[in-house]
Amino acid sequence: MKRTKIWLLMLFAVTLALTSCTNAKDPEPDPNTKPDSTVVGDGTKAKPFSVAEVITMNPQSTTVAVQTGIWMSGYMVGFYNGTPSPSILETAAPFTDDVNVMLAVDSTETDMAKCVCVQLPAGAVRTALGLKTTPLNKGKKILVHGDIMKYNLLPGIKNTDAYWFVAANTGIEPPTAGSFNVPEMTITDLRAEWTGTMKTLTDQKKIVGVVVTDLVGGNSGSLKNLTIASLDNSAGIMVRLVANNTYNLGDKIEISLEGLELNQYGLAIQLNNVPNASTQKIGTATITPKVTTIANVIANYASLESTVVTLTGTITSPNGNWGSTTANQNNTLTSGTNQLTLYVAKYATFVSTAVPTGEKSVTGIVGQYSTATAATYQLIVRNLDDVK
Repeated sequence: MKRTKIWLLMLFAVTLALTSCTNAKDPEPDPNTKPDSTVVGDGTKAKPFSVAEVITMNPQSTTVAVQTGIWMSGYMVGFYNGTPSPSILETAAPFTDDVNVMLAVDSTETDMAKCVCVQLPAGAVRTALGLKTTPLNKGKKILVHGDIMKYNLLPGIKNTDAYWFVAANTGIEPPTAGSFNVPEMTITDLRAEWTGTMKTLTDQKKIVGVVVTDLVGGNSGSLKNLTIASLDNSAGIMVRLVANNTYNLGDKIEISLEGLELNQYGLAIQLNNVPNASTQKIGTATITPKVTTIANVIANYASLESTVVTLTGTITSPNGNWGSTTANQNNTLTSGTNQLTLYVAKYATFVSTAVPTGEKSVTGIVGQYSTATAATYQLIVRNLDDVK
């Protein structure tokens, strides 16, 4: 009988112990302190890549992405300042600029080698995340959406087009493909909406135009830039894409306008930071240049900006060639007492070709470069077929 009681007491004790273990609850992990490196991401918003994962991808190109259109998470720890030599990671206000932000696994990280450098393009992304403007952002955990590339000599995210504050559960989503099943607005009417200050377009409309820049000729200051003109060449506008331009001279394209930024580059009107998905090719067409004079371009620049014209004059160059491989170059087209700058970017394929002598017919895009108080009008030759 005693032995039975002993066994019953032992069985009760074991049962109690097992019940206690079963009901015990491990402490919940703190999502704000859990290292991102413990999470295996797939680049979606639900499972973003961590800083450690992007660093491991080791991107080597500043123009070709390892992966595009991905989400990544990390803590904002500072600003990459490339002006000093060697470059520094600014981790305390005042920050030098808003053009990038450094993300790390830990909110207190100070080692630049353990960070990912995120490009903040002008617009909503920079306004929301820039540490110079909003230093209190430092230490916050965010998600960013963009392309994995090398940026500022570090593993980076470029073409950033969306962000999300984790704690506040707010931000903006990546742009979706533009809606092209909307009414068409003329380029002339779009230009008329410019009133001197940047505006976000709310028009549920599109514009249609023909690409007048030459991707092959390469005479542009950036691979993201192009210019389009209306089919009758009555109006044109500069376009700055989020990613590199792939449209060729003569491509007829449409651009969905809702949500885009209408701004200026220098003093020239431009659609700025246009998602490539908001554009599409719908055909090809040929633009007929307006035959005019240098004097008329100068006197009526506003109506000719970003259109294609043909002028006559003699060409002079500071080095005898169209351009230079080390810097952009301004040549001069002269007719009588009137002069116009011929702009040639260092990326143009014809920079090493000598400029022709004598009076020539020169075709190009009317543009300008400017300071806050003065404008210098220019003609942008696309390729050597523009000179006869």
